[in-house]
Amino acid sequence: MKNTLQSRLLGISHFFIALGLFLVSIMVLQSIASNVVQSVFGLDLATIEKVKAEDLTVSQLYGLKVYLLSNGLSFVLAAWACTRFYRKKLGQFTGLSNRPSKFALLAAMAIIFLAMPITDVLLRLNDALPVSERFRESMQELDDKSNHLYGLMLHANTGLGLIANILIVGLAAAIGEELFFRGILLRVIANSSQNNHTAVWISSIAFALFHLQPLKIVPMVFLAVLLGYLYVRTGSLWVTILVHALNNSIVVILDWSTKMGYNWAIASEDFKFSPFVIAAASAAFIGVFILFWRRSNEIDFSYDV
Repeated sequence: MKNTLQSRLLGISHFFIALGLFLVSIMVLQSIASNVVQSVFGLDLATIEKVKAEDLTVSQLYGLKVYLLSNGLSFVLAAWACTRFYRKKLGQFTGLSNRPSKFALLAAMAIIFLAMPITDVLLRLNDALPVSERFRESMQELDDKSNHLYGLMLHANTGLGLIANILIVGLAAAIGEELFFRGILLRVIANSSQNNHTAVWISSIAFALFHLQPLKIVPMVFLAVLLGYLYVRTGSLWVTILVHALNNSIVVILDWSTKMGYNWAIASEDFKFSPFVIAAASAAFIGVFILFWRRSNEIDFSYDV
């Protein structure tokens, strides 16, 4: 009993160590990136909220990409630092070394597309939450800051710009966030709580809160929970990286299609999925997701501390 209690306490300490190392990583890399971006590319991030997309120079746009890339790298650095502290190998601990099956990859891709109508509904429900006008204004301000930053980056989203944006927003962000939130945080919580479901939900809420987009927090928790269950069921981080990268890249590609004159209805801000599509997608999503959810708590995520 003593050993079990001691093991759980050590596991809980690993959770706080992970958060601490992440905060240090992001502060250090953001500080370095901010100085580099200002001195080399001439972009002052302190006044970025006042900058208009059309006023950005090519050099400043590159600087913004460097800064956003540093955010993704901060997760990688934090994950690496955690595994070094835990005396584990990064690939084995996080599931990067586990090769996913073709079925898992195909099912995961199907799930993310089936989840789109559900996410759209949750986004509208999030917007309809009964909160005070003052609180809503504060939430909108946080959302606007994040949207403005990525709006500046997507200003040049054609040709090589499209490829760069997919690599940074789609791939780099997915790898970094999955390494930390699923590969590190989820596993650490699963080990200390001895319950994979608890680990999925706590790490998902942490993931959603980190993005500082309160007007999207409900669909973000939903997507994070989806990624969490995909991870604990397959044991491979590549599955969640694929889904995460695909989800992020869809936004970039839809923006590109609009700039290229492809006026797809789904890219419009006023677009809504029909009730039939929502119902059909929900039924199919539940069916496919059950394949991953079943026995997910039986997967052993414990490790020696």
